[in-house]
Amino acid sequence: MRRKVISCPYSVCSWREKLPLSKSALERTWLYHEIGRCHLELGDNAKAKDFGEKSLVAAKDAEDDVWQLNAGVLVAQAEGKVRKERCINANVNIREWHMVA
Repeated sequence: MRRKVISCPYSVCSWREKLPLSKSALERTWLYHEIGRCHLELGDNAKAKDFGEKSLVAAKDAEDDVWQLNAGVLVAQAEGKVRKERCINANVNIREWHMVA
C-alpha cells in the first residue's frame, strides 16, 4: 500500500501527459479514473471527485456501463470523504466558538 501511494504523484503526472493524446472516450475514462484514484489515495478528495466526474462523463460518452459504475463509485467515495472533512471542520469550529462563549 505504501509503495502505491508513493508512486501516485509520478503516475498522475504521466497520466496527465497522456490525456491530450488519448484517442477515445474509453481511454479518457480510464485515465481520469486512475488520476482520481491517486488523488483519493493521496487525500486530495476534491480533486478525486473532480476527476471521478470527468471519468463518468467520458464513460457515458463511451457508453460503457462498467466504467460508468467505476466512475460513480469513485465520485461517491470522494464525496463521502469531502463531507466527512466538512463535518470534522464544523465540529472543530463549534468547539472553538463554544470556548469563546
